[in-house]
Amino acid sequence: MELHTLGILVFSILSILVIIKNLYIKIYDYSFLWFCEFAPFLFLIGFLINDNNLINALINIGFLPQLLISVLLIQGMVSNVDLIEAKSYIKNGKFHTLFMLIIHIIPVNLALLLTYHQTPDHLSLVYTFIIITLMFAATLIIAPKKENINLVYYVNVSDKNKTKKIKLPFHTPLWIPYTFILAWITYLMLIAIR
Repeated sequence: MELHTLGILVFSILSILVIIKNLYIKIYDYSFLWFCEFAPFLFLIGFLINDNNLINALINIGFLPQLLISVLLIQGMVSNVDLIEAKSYIKNGKFHTLFMLIIHIIPVNLALLLTYHQTPDHLSLVYTFIIITLMFAATLIIAPKKENINLVYYVNVSDKNKTKKIKLPFHTPLWIPYTFILAWITYLMLIAIR
């Protein structure tokens, strides 16, 4: 099977999983605004229209955060050190736990594997900036502040059953530059290894 076709197939399945999760497991109403939940749809569009800049932009945005979240999810589920309250996902049922692992581990990594042979160009950084800006605007306009979608307001860190809110200097006003810098680091790493 061609890699492009495999991308369409897998991201179609992942998109359907996101729809099922959001229709049947209502943990909270704004989960579709999280990067990990809307990215499969954009990856699917990128593979359908064969737009490598869109695919690379999503990889730029998601690779480092998703890698960190994946490690912390697995660590939190199997150890006593749970920095992101991963055990709370287990309480929501097996499907939700499996969904959280799949949606954080597979999309960005699979897209990277399927497009590994294609070096990202500068246009992917423009796409990256546009997507980050739209994520920020959608979070501010649609989601209540208490949901903290995409960590726009602060970073949650759990410590012995207490959740701490960590704010970087000027966290919300500088969220777009902070996020773009992480994406740019990924972009540079991908250029170096490809």
